[in-house]
Amino acid sequence: MEITSKLKCNIYTMPNKDVSIIILTYNAPKYVRETIETLNNVTRPAVLDRCEIIIWDNNSNDETKELLISLKEQGYIDKLHFSEENLLFAGGNNEATKLADSSSKYYLLLNSDIRVVDSQWLSFLLKAVENGKYSGASYGFCKRPNRCDGYCFLVKRELYDKFQLDTAFQWWWGITKMQAQILHDGHSLLAYRCHNHLLMHYGGKSGDAYKNAKGMDIDIRDVVQWFQYSKGRIVSKTALKIGNIFKYVVKPK
Repeated sequence: MEITSKLKCNIYTMPNKDVSIIILTYNAPKYVRETIETLNNVTRPAVLDRCEIIIWDNNSNDETKELLISLKEQGYIDKLHFSEENLLFAGGNNEATKLADSSSKYYLLLNSDIRVVDSQWLSFLLKAVENGKYSGASYGFCKRPNRCDGYCFLVKRELYDKFQLDTAFQWWWGITKMQAQILHDGHSLLAYRCHNHLLMHYGGKSGDAYKNAKGMDIDIRDVVQWFQYSKGRIVSKTALKIGNIFKYVVKPK
């Protein structure tokens, strides 16, 4: 199937959006659809109105590209860009943030294999950052070293733009290194555990390109060293105390 020229278009949205939701896509159209549709249909409208949804496609197959065009035409996507190569996590997010509206104050890096479950999911992340105590917040927590997971990570724009994701670490170590830099700069981050009643992450649905990504062979002891002598800290909390944990029964697909 020939992909039409409209696949190469960058499509821009109205100004005055203070949250830029950045979603990278690479194949897996079933999960891409669920991510974008639940994001639009479940998120509290008053909060969604603050957001622009930016999709950076990392050279997916034709089925995924056509799906994205359809979702854009339905009004589910504000800005859509089709890359001619797979820039993976670090490069794709760095390029996608350049499409953000000048009024945006926060970037939300959101994987394309999630399901939004509760309408307040984004409100809770924004509250954690807007109260001034944290400069970023995530659903998902990792250990050794303690850090926010990267599949749903909200961060102040000024900090992301200052540090950027290091493309020498194209996959998860890139966002790990950025967090270490943020902590060294004197800021703290919040990571929520036990969050499936708010947002669910399927994980690993975009293939195994990460296996050949640059930086995956780093010694974990070097990663731990990134966090030594940090001024800020990673705070981990359970999300079971927020949202309605009895309203939904979420079953993995």
